[in-house]
Amino acid sequence: MCGFICVVKKNSPKKKKKTIINKKLLEHRGPDFSKEINYKNISFRHWRLSIIDLTEYSNQPIVDGDNIFLYNGELYDYKEVGNKYKVKENGDTHTFFSILRQENGLEKLQKQQGFFSFLIYNKKINLLKGGRDRFGKKPLYYFINRKLAIFSSEEKGILSFLKSISIDFNSIMEYFLYKTTFYGKTFFKNILEIPPGSSFKFDIKTWDFQTSINWSDYYSQDLSKTFFPNRFDNTISEDNNIEDMLTEAVNRRIKCDVPVQIALSGGIDSTTISALAKASEFNYNILRSITLGFDIGIDESKIALEISSKLNLANQIITFNSNEFLNLLEITIKKMESPLDHPHAIGYYILTKEAGKKGKVLITGEGADELFYGYNHYNNFRGRSFAFREYLQKEDENIFKGKVFNSIRDHAMIGRYRKHAIKSYQNSRNFELKTHLISLLKRNDKMSMANSVEIRAPFLDQKIISYALNFDQNRIIKSRKSFIKDIAKNLVPNLPEFGKKNGFRVPFDENFNDIKKSDRGKHYIKLALDQIKNITGVGYDNCNLNPRVGWSLVNIGCFLNIFQESDYCN
Repeated sequence: MCGFICVVKKNSPKKKKKTIINKKLLEHRGPDFSKEINYKNISFRHWRLSIIDLTEYSNQPIVDGDNIFLYNGELYDYKEVGNKYKVKENGDTHTFFSILRQENGLEKLQKQQGFFSFLIYNKKINLLKGGRDRFGKKPLYYFINRKLAIFSSEEKGILSFLKSISIDFNSIMEYFLYKTTFYGKTFFKNILEIPPGSSFKFDIKTWDFQTSINWSDYYSQDLSKTFFPNRFDNTISEDNNIEDMLTEAVNRRIKCDVPVQIALSGGIDSTTISALAKASEFNYNILRSITLGFDIGIDESKIALEISSKLNLANQIITFNSNEFLNLLEITIKKMESPLDHPHAIGYYILTKEAGKKGKVLITGEGADELFYGYNHYNNFRGRSFAFREYLQKEDENIFKGKVFNSIRDHAMIGRYRKHAIKSYQNSRNFELKTHLISLLKRNDKMSMANSVEIRAPFLDQKIISYALNFDQNRIIKSRKSFIKDIAKNLVPNLPEFGKKNGFRVPFDENFNDIKKSDRGKHYIKLALDQIKNITGVGYDNCNLNPRVGWSLVNIGCFLNIFQESDYCN
């Protein structure tokens, strides 16, 4: 888990000074080692968070012959993978690099357990290539104009080289209605993300940039046939035991060269992961569990404490102070470099900050709900889904003195995907993996890396994903997540009853009246509404704001307040 930046300046007749990439810029992503390499008109810098192979051998950038290589991620079971492809290396970094240079190397790596984004530059042919893992756990942003191309693990790595920060107000409007954005857009003009599972080629001589798939391709494809098929080496049948698969997934994520911690929310998913971790042969590597409690709203910390006690697992409870909400929102938005898709991003920031005090790895339960129909709208599916969902409702448009939602819908161009998503359980689940889960993984990356912590999610194991997508869907829909509860019951004596699902939910709704009355809250709401008015020409009356609209407006206003300051990147 690391970070990188590559800056390419187009050749010009006049000599220019080499680009210097500030060592502090992405230091939070990798405080253990950083190095910059300059070659002609290209500059590379890598930041390393050492988790596998703690020696300097795995430091980057790696220069080997004509190749310069930068990598952000983890390749689990790298020794076994190396043996499979006749590579003998110490550490996953050199194993990944060696396989990548083989014939169909990236295709081979995409099938392995792990997550990544990478860059590899070939001096001889002046070609830069890069790619992301199939679920998009690791980001890869880019900016290209006529004279400059930048590739980075975060938007911040690009913004610092631009003469001015230009906010994309189309993204602002899209976020307002949907509480997220689509098609790889960011909140800054001309800064984009390549789709999960895709790769790119950038011919520096011709200044030609091409991706293997675009976002329309990504949204349209069937993941069970493209990224996670029922392969010959991972055949799903009646004989497959999901508990064995999950046990293997937990084992490979706690087996590393540093201690691990577990995010224990008090829900069934994190309880099961904790129980399997304690039952693992590698349980000596578990440092503790961490729980986030809340002073108002739903609080599962007592259940989490009871579970950790039954598992003989040290537990640290941190209590969320609702009076600090706006302070934490500002910090979190600055780290996310965008308004928050999810209130619990704040919770994850607090959680990973605590984890960073004693370690570098945090195990979480992401993926179970998305893969196994765990959300409440699957209790009696009636065309509801998180995929391409409008967060605001029809009555929320009443605060404006005119219609604004239709223009947002037309610009977003997602209507056909939404129609397809709400046709069936399976369609909904498959599109949620490409939208809702992607936003959760982006939250995980930004919040954990802000605190120099790597998040690992056992449910998002290649075998488990393949099982969820390829096994008899009627049976999976019928059983949903019951198998997870069964595993926990077998491992945890006298398992407590689980209440309403929470998952580190930050109590914004309960705080909204106080927020909108505060000076900062009023300022953020007015800043957002004035910006929407400037964009649409439609006035507003904010007398009857509800928490739903308030969430979007407070986030937009806070984001604008932060990123319109010219010194953000300094």
